[in-house]
Amino acid sequence: MFEEMSIRETLHFNQKFGCPDGFEDLGSHGRTRNIANHALVFMLRGLRKRWKQPVAYYLIHRSTKGEMLVHFLREVLDVCHNAGLEVVATMCDMGANNVKALKQLGVSEKTPFFRFPDQETAAIFDPLHLLKCTHNLFLKHNVANVELEVTVNGERLTGTAEWDGILKLYEVEKRNVYRQLPKVTERHINPLTPNGHLSVRAESPFKKPNSHMYCCMWRVEVMSNFVHACWINCCGLLMHLDT
Repeated sequence: MFEEMSIRETLHFNQKFGCPDGFEDLGSHGRTRNIANHALVFMLRGLRKRWKQPVAYYLIHRSTKGEMLVHFLREVLDVCHNAGLEVVATMCDMGANNVKALKQLGVSEKTPFFRFPDQETAAIFDPLHLLKCTHNLFLKHNVANVELEVTVNGERLTGTAEWDGILKLYEVEKRNVYRQLPKVTERHINPLTPNGHLSVRAESPFKKPNSHMYCCMWRVEVMSNFVHACWINCCGLLMHLDT
């Protein structure tokens, strides 16, 4: 897995190697005179055994370009291959540079893998970031043409899911003595970041099994003796995310 993060610009003299640290360091591509403000880190994690180990980092000025990211990724995979490690998958978030790099490696919706050197390596986007993006987009945009669990004349009805449906569910459900979603709190519903977006560390109601929230919606409707149309639409969206 690989991740890029912002770092503070600073310079200091490395007495051990007799050179200043803090400039852009591109590994085999050498250093530049630009002061680094981003770090790109590669880490390995075991599948059958629980272990993880950072194996490489690059100091970047601004964000890593897609072309350079392809070179870094191949460089790390080559070192792992020479060490006898079998890398079966890569994981990253859906940053524009990551998506561009994976496309250059031949990754697509139909072929979610690339070959290096002669082995197929799956490309996986971080599920946590996918949930975060889904949450943030759902705050701003409705989801149209959602298939509902309602059939008329043999055809499923469609509706528009809105974030307001989640809010109404929470407002009604939190007043119940026996809550169906006790782990969903105000922090899940109202993000804490200044820009109104869910941060990676914050919780999301989508992290709860969607089928459980789906059942909760119907239970609350029965207990409350009324039905919100927006709840039904949200039920369809949650069940679609669960499949």
